[in-house]
Amino acid sequence: MTTVTAIIPVYNVKKYLARCLDSVLSQTIPFDRIVLVDDGSTDGCKEICDAYAEKNNQIQLIHKINGGLVSAWMEGVNQVRTSHICFIDSDDFIAPDYLECLLHALEEDIDLVSMQCMQYFDRERQREFKINALPAGVYAIDDTMKSILLCDHGAFFRPVAICRWGKIIRTDLVRDYAKYCTQKISYAEDQQLLVGVLYACKKIKILEVYKYYYQFNDTSILNSYKKDMWNQILQLMDTIRNIPDIMMVPNFERQFHTQFLLHVAELFRNEFYNHSLSKQMYMEIVNHPLLRNALEAYDFGKMRFADRKISQYAQKRSYLKTMMFLSLFKTYYMMKGVK
Repeated sequence: MTTVTAIIPVYNVKKYLARCLDSVLSQTIPFDRIVLVDDGSTDGCKEICDAYAEKNNQIQLIHKINGGLVSAWMEGVNQVRTSHICFIDSDDFIAPDYLECLLHALEEDIDLVSMQCMQYFDRERQREFKINALPAGVYAIDDTMKSILLCDHGAFFRPVAICRWGKIIRTDLVRDYAKYCTQKISYAEDQQLLVGVLYACKKIKILEVYKYYYQFNDTSILNSYKKDMWNQILQLMDTIRNIPDIMMVPNFERQFHTQFLLHVAELFRNEFYNHSLSKQMYMEIVNHPLLRNALEAYDFGKMRFADRKISQYAQKRSYLKTMMFLSLFKTYYMMKGVK
């Protein structure tokens, strides 16, 4: 029998929390359990969580000292007693038939179902946001699929989105790979869980439906600085590399290099937009042995234009050309009105 727990980590999202909880509690097929983990919120979320938990016996509420997103969802996983898990972020929300749709797709031998999402700006502005590049269908995770599963070697959209949300996943798979995750990572932190989970699946299903509503964060990259991002990337990639059996995956080294280069391109944008990409920092990064190895082994074939140019300039250690390109890139998107 399939039973499902929704895990909802909460931290300072008072503006969106009631909307999220109302959507989770209003499912056409209800969740068997809702584990709500308040990660030391200070903006009133604690009181909202208390009020909902008091009125709904589906909810198991945990208040904990702030430890970050990974620590919150890991605490939720520790409480799960159902066969399957859905992760839902507390600033997002779901369609009334979200769980029904996932359960109907969850045939007996399917380990994971992933759907597309709707990017939600406000009540007037929404758009379909394709996060899985694979067409709808059932896929056996054999060696051929594993060779492109993490990323199709530079393509912006991954075959399967490496995010917790928008999926139903077997609980045992989550537990098997959650134990390799580190709570210290706060950048692209879902990858350390989902990479192992996806490779461990025998069969997955992709749905071409949009029933998970992802709240667009109006704090854009242009004015939101990710601190210590370089060290976060190194720690993330080290964590992924050390997941048991990952190095046995066909073509994994190339997939690993792709992820590394895409993260570094994002790092340079993050530092540049916040006026902190000094030449000294740039040279330290591009001369790092792991990055040199990735750059020298890569042909950049399928990378989207911006990431390809940033990586090619990094390969040549060209600080000036990188800065000029980033300036043009920023101007272009500002002219388009994209944050």
